[in-house]
Amino acid sequence: MNKGSGMRKHAILLIAVLITDFSASLLSGPVANAATESAVALSSATEESPSAAQVLINRMGTEPWRYGGLSPSGKNRVVVGLRRDGDHGIAGEYALLDRDLRALTFGPITGTFDMPTAAGASVHCRMTVPLRDRVLTLEGTCSPGTLGGSIATRRKPVLLNAQFDNFLAPDMSTAQYWLTTRGFSEAFQADSAIRAK
Repeated sequence: MNKGSGMRKHAILLIAVLITDFSASLLSGPVANAATESAVALSSATEESPSAAQVLINRMGTEPWRYGGLSPSGKNRVVVGLRRDGDHGIAGEYALLDRDLRALTFGPITGTFDMPTAAGASVHCRMTVPLRDRVLTLEGTCSPGTLGGSIATRRKPVLLNAQFDNFLAPDMSTAQYWLTTRGFSEAFQADSAIRAK
């Protein structure tokens, strides 16, 4: 290797190091730190690892309102746990389980309505579940014993042009759901067939 080519390689390496250091200094500071913390919090909140799924399912089992049933396709099981969140809010957990009780999809669920306290009473409700690649919207009636209505799935595109296209014509699908309190315990019995009510 000649001396000139070796010096060029060192100069290129030095420029790359300087650019990296300059970029890092631009990206430091309160705004960048807040953005980094938000990204880390978002990725950890939506990280679909078995331990995160198990933590969520364990928490779901302690909620005052628990529901389960078949997924709209009939192939998997849906389980939901809800609790009161503030004066007129509902929060909880959502999971889609396969027949071996593995969580295929899971995430937090939120809504703004008052769950009725009287048996047999129901209210109109709307809840959302933000997932990594899509947002689920459950809308229908909620009561202490059942949740039922339509579930809309809206995809979250990754590419910028796909995001623009999705804004103009959302990539959505809808289906029906029917979940019951009895269906919650049935959903966790691998050998049981959940009854379609």
